[in-house]
Amino acid sequence: METIRKNSIPYLPDLKLLDLLNDHVIISIIDPLGRFVYVNENYCKLSGYSYNKLIGEAQTLLETHLHTDPFYKNLWKTIMSGYTWKGVLKSESSKGNVLCLDTTIIPVKDNGGKIEKYIAIYVDVTKSQEEYHSSKEKEQKLKAFTEGIPNIILSINKFGKILNINQGLGDLKKNEVIGSDLYTYINPNYHKKVRKAISYVFVNAKPSQYETVSFNPNDTEIHFVSQVGPVFNKQGQVASAIISAQDITELVNVKKELGLNESKYRTLFQSIDIGIIIVVDDIGNITEWNMGAQKSFGYTANEIIGNPLAKLISINNKHLNIKEIVRIVKKIKKTTHNDTVEIIGINKYGKEFPVQFALSKWRKKKRTYYCAMMLDNTNRKELETKLIDKTKDLEMFLYRSSHDLKAPLASAEGLIDLIKDEDINDTVVNLTNMLNSTIERGVAIVDNLAQVSVISEKHDEVYLIDFKQLISDNLKSFQGFKNFQKIDFKIDIINSEGIYSNIMLVNSLLHNLIQNGIKYSNMSLKKGKPFVKIDIKSTKEGVIIKVSDNGHGIANEHLDKIFDMYFRVNNVVSGTGLGLYIVKHIVDELNGNINVESQLNRGTCFEIELPNLINN
Repeated sequence: METIRKNSIPYLPDLKLLDLLNDHVIISIIDPLGRFVYVNENYCKLSGYSYNKLIGEAQTLLETHLHTDPFYKNLWKTIMSGYTWKGVLKSESSKGNVLCLDTTIIPVKDNGGKIEKYIAIYVDVTKSQEEYHSSKEKEQKLKAFTEGIPNIILSINKFGKILNINQGLGDLKKNEVIGSDLYTYINPNYHKKVRKAISYVFVNAKPSQYETVSFNPNDTEIHFVSQVGPVFNKQGQVASAIISAQDITELVNVKKELGLNESKYRTLFQSIDIGIIIVVDDIGNITEWNMGAQKSFGYTANEIIGNPLAKLISINNKHLNIKEIVRIVKKIKKTTHNDTVEIIGINKYGKEFPVQFALSKWRKKKRTYYCAMMLDNTNRKELETKLIDKTKDLEMFLYRSSHDLKAPLASAEGLIDLIKDEDINDTVVNLTNMLNSTIERGVAIVDNLAQVSVISEKHDEVYLIDFKQLISDNLKSFQGFKNFQKIDFKIDIINSEGIYSNIMLVNSLLHNLIQNGIKYSNMSLKKGKPFVKIDIKSTKEGVIIKVSDNGHGIANEHLDKIFDMYFRVNNVVSGTGLGLYIVKHIVDELNGNINVESQLNRGTCFEIELPNLINN
C-alpha cells in the first residue's frame, strides 16, 4: 500500500533539517539521480555498510526510474512530480538479510522550485512484515489443507515431514507440499494432540486417530477426524504413517442440535434388535445388552448385566468355545483385524444354538471393553444340514445308478464282440464299430459318475502315497489308447516319501490328468515328439504335482471354464467333460490348490498343491 501526498516541504537549510531528524529516525539524502549524498548513523547500522561505502553509490531501494516494474515507475513519477511518496520498500543488508522499511520520500526544492534532493525517512518493519507474511502463509496453507479434506491422503515420517501426498494444496503444487512440515497446515492449538497420535503410531505400530477444529472464511467451525495408520517396511518396522481425514462437522452439529448424551446412545444401542450386540469388560463381565441379545438368549438387561459372558456358552462345548474366544482376544490385542468364529450358545431356557461371533475392543478411562457382535446361525445351520443330506442322497443315487448301468453296458459289449465273430458284411462291421464306440463312451461316463459320487465319502481315508506305483499303474492302464506308444512319458519324482493322503482320490486325480495329456497330444508337431511330463516334489507342507504336455493347448477364453461339469474345449477329441471337473472336486476335498497355464498349440501345465494330511 502506498500513499501520495500532494504537498512538498519548503526549502530548509541542510544542517537544521539534519539536526531535527538525525537522532530519532533512519534517514538518507539522495540526489536527483538516486545516489546517496548523506546517510545517518542509524542507516549505516541497519544496512551494515559504512558511511564512506554508501556515499556516491546508487540507492538500490529506489532501483531506477528506467526500471520496468510498475511499482518503481510509479514511485519515481510521484517524487519527480514533487509529491511525497510513502510505502514499504525491500532491501538487503551487507549480510544478505532482507530488510523491510516503511519509507517516506520527500522531494526538496531549491529557491527556483527545482528538485535538488530527496530526503528518505525509514522505519524498520522487517519483523512485523515477516510475522504478517508468516501468518498469512499459515492461514493459506491451513485453508488449502482443510478445503482438500476428505480428498487428501498423505504419508509422513515420525517427525511430521510430508513424504508424499495425493494432490496439491490450494495454490501449492504437489511437489511443493512434499518435504514440508505437516504442522504448518494444522491449527496450532491441536499440535500437541496430533504429535501424540503420530508418536503412538510409530511407537506402538498400531493405528490411531485425532480430532481437530479449524475455521472457514466465515469463522464457522469445521471439525475433522483423521485416521493415522502405520506403514511397515520389510523388517516389520514402522517406516512411515498414512493420514486420511474426514469432515465430521455435520455429525458434530447434529449431535449438538439433538443434545445427544451418553444415556441416549445407550438407549439407541439397547433398542437395536437386529443382531446380537453384547459389551463385556476386561474381566469378561457383561456391561451392555441390546434387544437383539434379549430376543436370542431370553435374558433381560437387568437379569444378565454383571454376569460373565461364559453364562451364554454351551456347557457341552464350553472348553472349545472358551478356547476360541481366548484366541481371538489375544489376536485383537495385536491387530485391529480379527477372525469370525462360530460358537455354540445357550439361552435362558437351556436351548443350544450356533452363533457367528466377532469381537472388537476399545479403551475408556484406562479400562478395556470388548464388543461381541453375534449372529444367530440356527436357520443357516439347518439349511446346511439339509443341503448335506441332499448331497449325500444325490451321491448315493449316482453311485447306485452307475453300478446298475454297468451290467447292461457290459452285456452289450459282449454281444457286440459275438456279432464281430460272425460272418458279416462291411456295413454291419461299421455299424457294430460305431455302436461299440458309443458304448465305450457310455462306460466312461458311468465310471466318471461313480468317481464323483464317492469323492466326499472317501476323502477321510488317509494312507501313505506311493506315487511311483500309482503313476506306473495308470500308464499301464492307458497302453491300449490310440497313439500311446508315440508319446514320450517323462517322470521325475523327488523326495515324495512320507506323504499321506487318500490313495483312491490321488490316483483318480493322476488318472484324469494323464488321460487328458494323452487325449489332447499333438501328433502333427513339426519338431520334436509329443510328451507328457509328470513331476512330483514334496514340500514342508505337502506335495506339488505337475502334469504338463506339448499338446493342443487351451484357448485363453476357455481357461476359466475347464473345471465346469460337462465343459469340453472342442469336439474333435472325444470325452465326457467330467475329467477336469473331477480333478478340481478332488483337489477341493483334499484342501489343496490347482493352477493351470496353457497356450494354444503349445501345450498345457497343471500344477496341484496337496497338504500332507498326516500333519494337518
